[in-house]
Amino acid sequence: MITAEHIRERLEAEKDPLQYIDGEIARRVNLMGDRCGNVQEIIALYNHRENKDDQFDLRLVKEEFRSVGELYIEINLFQKARKAQVKQLKRNEQLNRAKAKRREWAERKNKHASTERAGN
Repeated sequence: MITAEHIRERLEAEKDPLQYIDGEIARRVNLMGDRCGNVQEIIALYNHRENKDDQFDLRLVKEEFRSVGELYIEINLFQKARKAQVKQLKRNEQLNRAKAKRREWAERKNKHASTERAGN
């Protein structure tokens, strides 16, 4: 049985953690005879059909899906936060470039004005 700790160790070495989790869940579900490899669908099955007799016995994998599901959500939130952070950094770079252009323009304008004054 895979544990959240095992996944966390593996994720540190992975380039695409969500793809790794998709693969792990798909592999385990396929081992149980279900063809579903979609993480959200599996988590939805776990969350909403726990008491129903479904394609596989959820009691056997309840803890596994809980730890993987929580980890999936944690990674998803981390990636959303990272995307927001990258977006903010790009925005800051744009603002800094715009400020530098305005500063450069003001310096050129002042230099031009001072040379005109010196010439008069």
